Amino acid sequence: MGWYVEKLSGTVQSPPFVVGEQLPPSSAEEISRVVGQDVLGQVRHHYPREVQRTVHAAGVAANLASAALFDRRVDGVILSGLEEPPLDADRQLETVASMNLALPYLERVPPRRLVDLREKMPDAFTEFRARMVKVVQDAMKEDPARSAEVARLAAARDVVPHLRQLQTEMEAAARKGRVLGYGLPAVSVMGALVGACIGAGPAALVTALVGGAAGAVHAAAGSIGDRKKAEANPFFFIWRARQG
Repeated sequence: MGWYVEKLSGTVQSPPFVVGEQLPPSSAEEISRVVGQDVLGQVRHHYPREVQRTVHAAGVAANLASAALFDRRVDGVILSGLEEPPLDADRQLETVASMNLALPYLERVPPRRLVDLREKMPDAFTEFRARMVKVVQDAMKEDPARSAEVARLAAARDVVPHLRQLQTEMEAAARKGRVLGYGLPAVSVMGALVGACIGAGPAALVTALVGGAAGAVHAAAGSIGDRKKAEANPFFFIWRARQG
């Protein structure tokens, strides 16, 4: 998606502008000269509306005892100019910083999936969020001037090993689950075949079948135990989201 600048002065032609494209820096005077209009004068009437939008969003967040997420640097500039900013500075920093820490590990995960998982796994989400906030808080105490970089490195040391551990534990649980799926039927069939071939009595067959059932039950218990252990991991929410 792109657009052109129309009605340029002189013989200048506008190249196509692509949304998101990084353009070379130009001064307002240079742009005004090419376009033939006072650029700053044209956009000044937008200022009050932009300021009102940012302040209104911050006020709504404050009334909900929540943080506000903005996607423009100018929003921070606007809020910093208020005599009494409505947002709690510590909560704002912890929320935004913890979200920024999590984003690299949730790349390519559809937002709708994250919302669904949060509804299905509220405890896992809360524990994951609390862990990320703690990383931010510790970084702010350790080095306030470089808290963002310190938090990023701390998160990498914390998240990656946990994700690997979760992958190992869930694969082990899946293997035990497969034993449960075919263990008892297979043992039962083999016991019947062996009994028919060697003429084993009913007592021997019962012993074989009971042994097979016990093995399947043991595998089921191990599978459930591994899953419960994995779900207690503070980063289980991220691992589950990345599974697709």
